[in-house]
Amino acid sequence: SRHKMRLGLACAVLVALTAARRHEVISHDPEGYVYRQHSIQHPYMANGMEIPHWDFAGATVVTDSYVRLTPDRQSRRGQLWNRIPFSPVLPSEKKYPEFQVDIAFHVHGQGIRLFGDGFAVWYTKERGQEGPVFGNQDKFEGMGVFFDTYSNVQQGHQQYISVMIGDGATAYDHEQDGGEAKVAGCPIRFRGRGEEVPYHARIVYQDTILRMFVDTGMDEWQECFVVRRVFLPRGYFFGLTAATGELADNHDIISVKVSEAVEMDAKAQRELLKRIKRDEEVESKDPHAFDHGDVQYENAEGEGMSTFTIVLIVIVLGAALFGGLFFYSKKAQEKSARFNF
Repeated sequence: SRHKMRLGLACAVLVALTAARRHEVISHDPEGYVYRQHSIQHPYMANGMEIPHWDFAGATVVTDSYVRLTPDRQSRRGQLWNRIPFSPVLPSEKKYPEFQVDIAFHVHGQGIRLFGDGFAVWYTKERGQEGPVFGNQDKFEGMGVFFDTYSNVQQGHQQYISVMIGDGATAYDHEQDGGEAKVAGCPIRFRGRGEEVPYHARIVYQDTILRMFVDTGMDEWQECFVVRRVFLPRGYFFGLTAATGELADNHDIISVKVSEAVEMDAKAQRELLKRIKRDEEVESKDPHAFDHGDVQYENAEGEGMSTFTIVLIVIVLGAALFGGLFFYSKKAQEKSARFNF
């Protein structure tokens, strides 16, 4: 599609049975080697003046317990950016280096029904450019994962996590919560209800497959999305930003740990391969099935359906209607008749 060509990518969302699939209990701590120069955790300011290897700007405030990107006040933007480009030594031959990002966060505030706007996790070519996309610049190049607490489509009555792979030219459509630029996502309540217990997110990039899991205090990961054919080169920067508008929230980051992506266990690999196979079968029948991201992860509140899903529903309803009329007609002619259809 034109959108796909504009991105210069071939992202494909894997088929999933539900919007958020539950996985076995997994530790919040990374198993692989942690890249300290790309991570941040308490104590944040070792020398009392700055966070090693990180810059913060805007409304961001560093405390003993968290880094607050924005306070619960209107029209604020905050940033937290790693100063060192991600380029691991091993394996040095990989153009698209693998990584895992574990984030502990706490989004909360005085709002009961409506709040906003949310925060974002970035891996982008540029850094430190304030802008309208959750506090960062628009038309970015790289990965943006958005924790949106105010859905414009749902008039604020939904929390949604989505991912966009920017090509440096495509804009984020705020009115449509990302619009066609959004590749994948899931509806999930990640905003805290006043408690101090942080929630956790895990982003895994491995073999050009981008996966994300969330734990909202259930002590188990829920899958949010899996996207194939994502190309994130070395030398980009990790960052986090947040923004408030007419609505507000505290957006607190407790820790960010960037580590090696460990190999999946045999069971997880088999499951992923099965889903890729199903994905490829869908694509073989409809090459444009995944042109408009997030088609496999529509929520129960009816945010939208893919063209494939709509066509399937029309076919099923049509068949049911035809079958009903056929059954009624035959019943009227011959009450003892039996039908198989």
